[in-house]
Amino acid sequence: MNTSPNIDNYLVNHIERNQYFQRSINIYADSNHKDSISNFYCAASYEQILVNMISHIEGGQTAFTWTGPFGSGKSSLALFLQALVSDDKEIVKIASSKLSKKNKSVIVKHFNSKDQQWKTLNLTENT
Repeated sequence: MNTSPNIDNYLVNHIERNQYFQRSINIYADSNHKDSISNFYCAASYEQILVNMISHIEGGQTAFTWTGPFGSGKSSLALFLQALVSDDKEIVKIASSKLSKKNKSVIVKHFNSKDQQWKTLNLTENT
């Protein structure tokens, strides 16, 4: 029986990984960077979080806490939300393009409305 590994069977030999994904998101360092948003994948669960937030905001809630284990996407989603409310039209356009057709209009209308003046404050250990 041949027990030596066949290197052709390793995924790394068949898939090229974007270097961007070699590290985690850093809210302090990645804030307002187009690359952070360009490489973001907005999962359906993230969109549902934003839709639920909109519902709660419309009901009068003004503060939210996101909790979860390390690597679950909290910082990525926070930067994505920051991009949606950005004053930089290019960043908003990139972020909006990541949303599904199903939720895009509701999310963009709420978070990038001229009627709302959103301000973001990044609270990290470096601020």
